[in-house]
Amino acid sequence: MAGHSEDDDGPAAWMVVLSLMFGIAMCCICLVCLFFLISKNNGLDELRATAENSLRQCQSCCSNCMKSSSRAPRVRQKELDGHEWIFKPQDGRSIVTLSAPEFDAAETGETLEPGEKFEVSAEEGPPMVEQPVPVEGGVEIEELAGGEGQCTFLCLADGRGWVLDREPGLELCYKLFEPVDELWLYDPENGRPMAIRDSAFIDGEQTGQTLEPGEKFSVSEIQASEDTGTILFLKLKDGRGWVFDQKDEDGDILCKRMIDETWEYRPVNGAPIAIRTEPNIDSEKTEHKVYSEESFRVDLIVKGLDDELFLRLEDGRGWLFDKHPEHGTMCFRVF
Repeated sequence: MAGHSEDDDGPAAWMVVLSLMFGIAMCCICLVCLFFLISKNNGLDELRATAENSLRQCQSCCSNCMKSSSRAPRVRQKELDGHEWIFKPQDGRSIVTLSAPEFDAAETGETLEPGEKFEVSAEEGPPMVEQPVPVEGGVEIEELAGGEGQCTFLCLADGRGWVLDREPGLELCYKLFEPVDELWLYDPENGRPMAIRDSAFIDGEQTGQTLEPGEKFSVSEIQASEDTGTILFLKLKDGRGWVFDQKDEDGDILCKRMIDETWEYRPVNGAPIAIRTEPNIDSEKTEHKVYSEESFRVDLIVKGLDDELFLRLEDGRGWLFDKHPEHGTMCFRVF
């Protein structure tokens, strides 16, 4: 009768032993790994802290990216071409264009609206004008080159006619995207300094420098983009950066373009006049006076409600006015 030999039972027992030994080895390996991990717990804490720090940096980076994407793009709006202007009257009214570069030229019926940007095909200085000047024993006519002030006639490239870039006491048009050399004044009603930006955007990075109230500054370029309407961005000639003439469309005017004119006080009665502290006939009088036939420099003109012109003296003494409701015209532009 055939039986099982030792060779038949041996291989099966050997496999059981091998399996048992493998299981024990794996358990030992797991215990060693567990002991190693427990002994290195501080290392895991450092790794965890590093990961959390990296995550925070990543979140900060993403947040900054989101903020940057919400800003106006930091790119130049337009290359300098010297032809584009913007109509931004201080009184907010539209004007009718003229048929010729003359003060008394016929109107065309075409209008220029506040905030409108336009191309200019030609520029022409003002012609000679005549103005009555009081003299001893009466009045004489005096010829004056550009008697309306330092103005320029602009020919609209679309054929609508001519406009003035400024009127007495009223700035109208500003040249965009071309080098300029203009003197401006920072004169905010709130009396606070303005942070200078590194680019022509209200949300541009601040440079750490400021314009102080009452500060005069030279401008080398003016920009105005479509998304900011009539807000003018002014590049400071000294290289400090950019500022703006108002922060929003309905906000106060912060910066004003200045002039450089010579005027003369020629009252009919020959009496001296006290300089005022503010652009108002009834404002407080200063200790300073101007005498008959005395000339003075003017750096800013403000138009009053009755079309009188308030003249700011360049030397800082205060304000005069060109005419009085009782005494008539007293101050004349002589350049």
